[in-house]
Order: sequence, then structure tokens, then C-alpha cells
Amino acid sequence: MFLLTCWQVLLWRHTAQPQMAIAVACDGRQDEALETALGLFVRYLPLQTELRHDRCFHQLLQDTQRAWQDLTDWQDYCPDAAEASLPVAFEWVEWAAEHTVAGLSFAVEQQWVYSDRAELRLTCVRQVGQLSLELHYETDLFSPEAIACLAAQLQTLIHSASADPTMAIARLNLLPLEERSHLLQGVPHPTGSGSTSTVRPSDNPVECIHHWFERQVERTPNHIALVYEDQELTYRELNHRANQLAHYLQQLGAMPDRPIAMYLERCLDVIVAMLAVLKAGSAYLPLDPTLPMVGLEARLADAQAAILLTQQTLLQTGSPDVATVVCLDRDQAAIAQQSTANPSCSVTPAHLAYLIYTSGSTGQPKGVAVEHRQLLNYVHSAIERLDLPATAHYATVSTLAADLGNTMIFPCLCRGGTLHLMAAERIADAQAFAAYCVQRPIDCLKIVPSHLQALLNCSNSAAVLPRQRLILGGDVCCWTLIDQIQEILAAQASTCRIFNHYGPTETTVGVLTYPVEVKPTDPSPAASVPLGWRSPIRRFTS
Repeated sequence: MFLLTCWQVLLWRHTAQPQMAIAVACDGRQDEALETALGLFVRYLPLQTELRHDRCFHQLLQDTQRAWQDLTDWQDYCPDAAEASLPVAFEWVEWAAEHTVAGLSFAVEQQWVYSDRAELRLTCVRQVGQLSLELHYETDLFSPEAIACLAAQLQTLIHSASADPTMAIARLNLLPLEERSHLLQGVPHPTGSGSTSTVRPSDNPVECIHHWFERQVERTPNHIALVYEDQELTYRELNHRANQLAHYLQQLGAMPDRPIAMYLERCLDVIVAMLAVLKAGSAYLPLDPTLPMVGLEARLADAQAAILLTQQTLLQTGSPDVATVVCLDRDQAAIAQQSTANPSCSVTPAHLAYLIYTSGSTGQPKGVAVEHRQLLNYVHSAIERLDLPATAHYATVSTLAADLGNTMIFPCLCRGGTLHLMAAERIADAQAFAAYCVQRPIDCLKIVPSHLQALLNCSNSAAVLPRQRLILGGDVCCWTLIDQIQEILAAQASTCRIFNHYGPTETTVGVLTYPVEVKPTDPSPAASVPLGWRSPIRRFTS
């Protein structure tokens, strides 16, 4: 029964079906007269037990033993209709080590009986001194490689359950060491390698993300770095303003791993503040300007933020309970007195870069902390996996209180691009958005699929789409939207590439990427675009 229980757990871990039934072979020889009779009496009857995440293996084993006993005791009374025609089966066979007839000794070497219609069957053969397991499968449904993988997982599961039968079935180890290492090291996919590499400061002079930006300032000081409506900042101007604010924050006590909150309307100052906090050695905490005061104070208290960057208009309804409030508009004169030189700080790749609060749709909003090395790894992998061009025009149209826009912000500012920070009113108006893109064409755009769908509902939908890279993320993307996008691109003879990019905040923006190039044959209307493959990993050490 131990092996049958392991088989159930393995199938449950792959299918997540708590009530999965397995066709179990019963010998049909309960009657004493049939014990030595010639003929095929085997019947496959359904065995079903309840599998839950919190159940320990030993409990499931006991339930399986009881279910097996009931099945064998009553097998002769089961009507023909009860015989299982299930996709998955289990068979237990016992062979004598040796038979002797008329002085001739012989033993069964192998035996196959295909009386069931299962697509996948585990057969356990017990002989004196040995136990062998066989997987029989439909070759039209399973490849030899898939079955070999399943066999290795079963073997690992057997060892795990044997070592600790009190462990919850959801926690039993399933992955062999080789497969675990393969997944951790990365899986190759059509757009490149998924390898893991270690980067040390001696290998790479860029220790933190703001250092990368500073190197770019040295290369292209006069290139336009940031655009907000009719306002522009060159790389030198953006760096100078960020440096002045960073020095000001250091005087106020900014330090590593201590978040500084940003409660700001969309404007140039948002990006200035983001860079300034990083340069000051702290971590930035972006907060939605529409957040009510109660929610704002809750996040500030939870994050233990001692400094709040904001604007006077956002404090008209009250001032949050925080040690230091810096109004960028009110305190501009004092900030402008600071040095424009790059500040020095003791921040390392292991220190926090930012803190993002999740939406709280499934409960209490939770802060997710991301370190510089994780952000550096993401920017490197995004540039490689999304094939992001340097010195191009990037647009960020999502809330800065989430990390979705980081795909545009950091790869752009670290490689000489121009970042277009769209006004809140414009990104909610399809006609206004298209008009902006006609005046200032965008090369790379990251956007939520539902948001893009809304923006395409205008008279000039072709202008909405970027010229080089369209990255969809933050929500499920259906093939119907892809069809619409590709039709528009084809009409314009555009070479824009489309990517589906996914990852929870805990994985740093996005960890899976799918290049949308080949559409499956006749997908259902509601079919979603695959999430794709894991991005490569670079480990940045201190």
C-alpha cells in the first residue's frame, strides 16, 4: 500500500485533483477454487481517497489501506458497470522466485498483460529479494522523456516519504537532485540561455542601479533623459537634481535599509525622487497619490518610514504622522542649495533598493522588499530577454506605486534612452494618448493588456502601438488581443516584437517571458498567451 499511496500523491501533485480515482487491479481470485485456476480474472476497480495539502503521508497511507481492503473484500460483488475505465491505473504483482515441474526449474522473467484501458499504469512486481516498478503508457500521449521524468520523481517521492512519513503530502520532495539543479540554474528557451552567473564588484564596476545611471550620465550628459508633457530634462540635469535631493536627504538622516516614502503626483519629480533616494543610500517606497490618509499612515507605520517626500497639494486634507515631511515644491529653495555632485554612501548590492506594497486583493497589503542585486539582475535579464534597444524612447503608463513600470524606467535610464512619463489624464484617454504618440513616437511600451485594449479603441489605434517592443504584463493576455495587435502592426508593416512578461512582485517585476511569435493552431477564444520561460540569473555579491 505504500507504493500505491506514493502513486496517488505523485498524481495529485501534478493534477491538484483532491478526489482523483485510480483503477486498481484486483486478482478476482477470492474464491478458493479460483486460486490455481487458469485464466484472466483480473478486474480494475476504482479506488479513491481524499488528498489535501495538510494531510500527512501516514494518514493517507492508513486511508489507502482501508480503501484497498474494502475493494478486495467486495470485488466479487461489484457489478460489471463498476469496473473502472480510468486513465490512470495501479497494479501489484507477486511472482514466485522459482517454479519446479517434473524436475525442471524455471522462473518468470517478464510478463505483460494489457487487459485495462489505462493511459498510464504503475505496475509493481515483487519477487524474492527484489521489487521492480514499471510504468506502462500510451505512446500517443506521453513521450519517453516525460515518463523518465515521472519515474525519477516517483523514486524521489518514495525516498522522501520513507524518510519522514509524518510530513504533509504537499511538502514531500518530488524533484531529483539533477532536476532541482536544472531548474535553479535555468532552463534554456528560444530567445537565449537561462544560465546563472555570479557577478562580483571586481567583475562589474556597477555595484548598484544608480551607479549604472551615473555611468550613463557621463556618456550622454546632453541627451534627453526624461519627458513629462512639455517638460524635459537632460541626463546631466536629471542627475544634478537627483544629487541635490540626495544630499538633502542624507542631512535628514537617510541610511541603508531605511525606506523613504514617495507620495507624489505624476511629474518629473517622481523620477528625480526615485533616483535621489537610491543615491542617498536608502530604499524608496512609492505610494499611490490617490491613497486615503488612513491607508497612507498604515503603510508608513508598517514600513517604519522616517521621511516622506510629497507635494503641498496632497497634504491639503491632513498631514500623516511621520517624523520628517519634505514637500518638494515648498522646500525647493533649500534643496537647490545642495551640491550637484554625486553623493557618496555605503550602500551595497545587498541593501534594499525599494519597498512595494501589494494591492491587498487577497487580504492585508504586504510590503515586498527588493535589494539592489535583485533589481540589477532584473534589469540585466530584461535587456537581454526582451531585447530592449539602447537610446530608444520608452514610455511608462502604469502607476508608480507598483513595479510594472520598472521594466521601462531602469533599462531606459541606464542605457541612454528617453523616458516618457505620461500624465495621468493622458493614459486614461485613448485619443489623447494616440495624439501624444503621433507627436512623440514611442519605441518601447510596457502595459497591462486590459489597459492597451482600452487605448486601442480610438480612431488612430496604430499610433498607440510602439515601434520596436510591446511588453504585456500585469494581467492575463488573451490571443484575441494579440490578433488585434498583429493585424494593426501588419497594416503598418511594423517590425515591432511582442512579449508576454509575468512575475509577482516578490520575484522582482517579472521572471517569465514569452516571445509572441507563433500562435497555436486554433486556440479557443478565451485561451491565454503562455507565460513563457524563466529569465537568466546573475548573482551580485558584495
